[in-house]
Amino acid sequence: MWYTRGAMWRSDDQALLERLENEALLRLIWTRSTRPSAPPPSPRAAGLLHLVRESAEGERAARRALEGDVDPLLAALRPPTYRGLRPVLVHHLALLHHATARALDPEAHDEALAAFEHAFSAWATLVDEDAYLSALAASASAGALSSQEEAACAEAPPRRLLAELAEGAREDLDAHGPRTRLAL
Repeated sequence: MWYTRGAMWRSDDQALLERLENEALLRLIWTRSTRPSAPPPSPRAAGLLHLVRESAEGERAARRALEGDVDPLLAALRPPTYRGLRPVLVHHLALLHHATARALDPEAHDEALAAFEHAFSAWATLVDEDAYLSALAASASAGALSSQEEAACAEAPPRRLLAELAEGAREDLDAHGPRTRLAL
């Protein structure tokens, strides 16, 4: 317990402060990364920021974002490689980048392409994380999965992302518009 100006600061208070900061950071990242009309993700997605802030670099980036400089945090969310990161962090990053890519205006070609590339890289990295995916699928289904079910879970997100891109390209093909360019 901490004491400040005669008041007691408990670990529960610290946890609440961190959760509220993480939710604020998520809103900041989202509004900076997507179009203004994009509906925000669930506040539960702020768990990503908790994971990022576990490292000293991530905590520094979060502090700077809370002070108004969001760029270091955005850079921390776009690692050059996803290999070597904890699978739970890679999973959260895959979800964020996938949602960001879908929330961007297709005319924002470069940003959408970068978001799709990060989403695909993160999902593809997770395919190799058998233990993480098995544990996640088992906890979601409240039981053991067959080897076929586990394989389907591992392959589903990258394939779904590619299918999304292909569907967008087909819908936009006649116009040779931004969704076709993005898919290509």
